Amino acid sequence: MMRSTGSLRWAAALWVGTVACAGFFEKDALAQGAASHVREVRLAAASSGSSATEVTVALSAATKWSARVENGGKRLVIDLPGADVAGAPEALVDRVGVVTGVLTQSFKDGDATSTRIAISLAENVAYRIRPDGNVLRVSLTP
Repeated sequence: MMRSTGSLRWAAALWVGTVACAGFFEKDALAQGAASHVREVRLAAASSGSSATEVTVALSAATKWSARVENGGKRLVIDLPGADVAGAPEALVDRVGVVTGVLTQSFKDGDATSTRIAISLAENVAYRIRPDGNVLRVSLTP
């Protein structure tokens, strides 16, 4: 039995539409379950002869973040919702410039995972956080 050209086109269009929808929903499900991973946290003096400091946070993928100052200006806290820690050190304890230490920890809030980076400071500073692809650059200047 031979099918008409119209029914073959209809069957092909239905198959392509089904595959496209399945791909869309699979991609959406993967995006919801995908987490960014904090791969590395580094601490470095911004320039010689200055107490300005830069903290660099390398992620597996760009992610949303929020920041706040605590402890009377002596701690900068950066939260990365949807991110976990994979390879970054838990603590950087050597003092560099105005930074006395950096703690990196992942935690669960219900089903969601978040990472918190707490930067302890020797004095009140001005800070600037710049996303640069998959990297957050935190500049701290007294």
